[in-house]
Amino acid sequence: MSILNKLTLQHLRLNKKRTVVTIIGVILSVAMLSAITTFAASMQDLMIRGAIEGSGSWHVKFSDVEMENSKYLTENAKTKTAGILLDVGYAPMEESRNKEKPYLFVRAYDTNALSMMAVNLVQGRLPENEHEIVLPEHLKNNGGVTIPLGSEITLPMGSRSVTREQAENPEEYYSMGDTLKQMSDEELANLSQKMPYFPGETFVPSGEERIFTVVGIMERPDVERYSAPGFTAITYLDDTALAAGSIVEVAVEAKNPRTILEDGDEMALSAGAAVKKDYNSDLLMYMGISGNNGFNAVLYSISGILIGLILVGSISLIYNSFAISVSERGKQFGMLSSVGATKRQIRKMVFFEGAIISLIGIPLGLLAGVFGIGATLYLIQPLLTPFMNIGGGLTLVVSPMSIVSAAILGFVTVMISAYIPAARASRVTAIEAIRQTKDVTVTAKSVKSPRIIRKLFGIEGELAYKNLKRSKKRYRATIFSLFISIVLFLAVTSFTTYLGQSTSMYYTDVNYDVNVILQDPETAEAKQFIENAAVLEGIDGFAQAQSRWGTTENLSSSDLTAQANKALQSESGIYLEYSILAYDEANVRELAERVGIDADQLFDPNVPKGIFINHAVYENFENDGDLRINEMDVFAGIPAEPLDVKVSSFDDNGENYEQKTSVAIAALTTERPLGLPGGSAALIVSREVFETMVSDLRANEDFRDTSTLYFKTENPGALENSLQELRLSSKATVENVFNIAEQAQMNRNMMTIVSVFVYGFIALITLIGVANVFNTISTNVSLRRREFAMLKSVGMTPRGFSRMLNFESLFYGLKSLIYGIPAGILASLGLFAAMRSGIGITYSFQWLYVVICIVAVFAIVFITMLYSSAKFKKENIIEALKEENN
Repeated sequence: MSILNKLTLQHLRLNKKRTVVTIIGVILSVAMLSAITTFAASMQDLMIRGAIEGSGSWHVKFSDVEMENSKYLTENAKTKTAGILLDVGYAPMEESRNKEKPYLFVRAYDTNALSMMAVNLVQGRLPENEHEIVLPEHLKNNGGVTIPLGSEITLPMGSRSVTREQAENPEEYYSMGDTLKQMSDEELANLSQKMPYFPGETFVPSGEERIFTVVGIMERPDVERYSAPGFTAITYLDDTALAAGSIVEVAVEAKNPRTILEDGDEMALSAGAAVKKDYNSDLLMYMGISGNNGFNAVLYSISGILIGLILVGSISLIYNSFAISVSERGKQFGMLSSVGATKRQIRKMVFFEGAIISLIGIPLGLLAGVFGIGATLYLIQPLLTPFMNIGGGLTLVVSPMSIVSAAILGFVTVMISAYIPAARASRVTAIEAIRQTKDVTVTAKSVKSPRIIRKLFGIEGELAYKNLKRSKKRYRATIFSLFISIVLFLAVTSFTTYLGQSTSMYYTDVNYDVNVILQDPETAEAKQFIENAAVLEGIDGFAQAQSRWGTTENLSSSDLTAQANKALQSESGIYLEYSILAYDEANVRELAERVGIDADQLFDPNVPKGIFINHAVYENFENDGDLRINEMDVFAGIPAEPLDVKVSSFDDNGENYEQKTSVAIAALTTERPLGLPGGSAALIVSREVFETMVSDLRANEDFRDTSTLYFKTENPGALENSLQELRLSSKATVENVFNIAEQAQMNRNMMTIVSVFVYGFIALITLIGVANVFNTISTNVSLRRREFAMLKSVGMTPRGFSRMLNFESLFYGLKSLIYGIPAGILASLGLFAAMRSGIGITYSFQWLYVVICIVAVFAIVFITMLYSSAKFKKENIIEALKEENN
């Protein structure tokens, strides 16, 4: 080891406090970087496993492939693994209670396809030959058909078809994705699973009967659309027995998924001009191979913001450490230069110091980051429980790439921080360094202070002000440290606000636990279901509601709040949208009592009246294309005139039917009836008034009535099971039983998890800022020992000495806040601009954080100054004057 490196090591040992603080800064920086990269790797692993569990491990799937041409895909140089899939056909399922799903749709997978296509078993095993089959669990839950494991079933196979006349008939025309009218005769004669059930369609038997043994029950396959007319079942495919002209699908796992978006076209052409391709978009997106620019933009901008904030804070802290070190060693560098040390050697000494600090700080930072994020994941496991069925749960994944990236970023941070001080040290001449004329340059003009300083703060205040001006480099270093800390704190807290806003806007408050959606609620079967459901055990609250979408145009601006006037403006005037909810009598009367009005007035169909839920959240796009979220009261007071309400309904063809009615507002309230989520504006009416509002719509034969049942309970899981059992035993058309309480708890847990990580990040950023300020101020104070001794020697009292330091602290805090707060506001605006393109948020600067920042800055500065100067108060003046540090 060279003598220069030995001197550097000795300097680090002699200045242990500054060395330790610098190493702590590196540890914090690298710990946060490694924590972010490790957490990102863990989240990416979870999302990839979830995508594979949901849709399979394939990257691209080719359809309309002739069996004889499949070899061009299965044996392609770019293919790692390939599976063959075949649509066997439909079989009638007459027992199905779901009128829109009257078939079983049988698909056949070969061995590779069974492992690639996300066949998630609930019971039993996968099929091993063409006489075995796996059925979906929603055949029982949704269709009401129970077929036990081991059962033997006989399925008459066939296809679905409609005639060209049916497709061209406007009254029977139906569309979903593709349209019947645009389809070829061949496609009309063999409707696919992509086309929903069509009431006029025909089942065409193929003449083939297949006998299967049920060997497994699986979750609903991801490939089956909710509108699909058949419950998807899986059997085994022996592809060696297929005829050469058989039309199959080929699922492919690529050797290099990174190039699959480009390779897919070439592979499809190799198998025939008619071949179509479909990418596993979710899996590719989570692997980072995505054309979803919005998703990538938000992901990369947030990651870049977090890493950028860490690097800025870290560079500031470490840079100041090196700047002080170089200033402190100025005389040493001058003496070395005088005996022949070159500029290059001086620079290498500073970089060697950085390398030693990196050698200690980076490994410790990596360990701290990985163990810290691992401990965090362990502690929040109870919150993650609802997500454990997604890809096997969130587990710690230590990616070599994430560790290497964090280590490289940490080392680059240290080297960048050391570069400017190293360059400065090499430029100073030997004479300047020995005399230290570059550190403190004093002229009468440079230290002149305004008269008001002495008038306000006395001689101690004037001395404090002059002390700051005479050593501008150290003064600026301290101000810069405080400035960066302020900007980082305000930027990160703003980021937290935006993140919370973007999360919470999608998770509105709900006041019920389970809901049930019923079709045709006026039928005898539906009424019996409602009667039985309302008396199930464990129900604490029950409501039945029918709903329609309502709009009102050309409202009087005088009736609206100022915010509503602005938010609801359209090209044709003020345009108000809201839900129209018709509740049962008991719930209407209960709401009227809470609001404080006579409920009887709400039941007269000849004089329609309702209660308007006045507080709502509206989303709209501005001229710049950005989404705006407006949370507001709609009406300033009860409108004097009835509202012109336009009620809308859509038939199966997507055509809109409307009816206009005048409804008076009996009361405005923010109270919500059971079933109405937070953030929704709504007009609450009785059933009698509702019938008046939709009487003309009912004349349309395509009018479909729907009713929703809302339940409040302390045991949502048990009630959900009871309702599912009731659903299977009833002949009523029950579309869905949904446990909203479980979803709401998952949402709350997700927001808690986000808060844990965000506030942990704020805490670490704050620690970096505090370490930065402490390092800068304490080192500057320690370098002024002779100065303090000289002031004491000419008669400055301990009280005067304390006043001088307090005024210095005041000047530090004021100056840093003057620059830091505006810069923090600009950083907040920058974050808002970066995030709002992909997430609908509104700008909201939290002034509470500014107050916290002001208090914290003065507290940190005063405490640090007090701590750093405490040891000088009893120090021997003669000994201090002998020091030659300054």
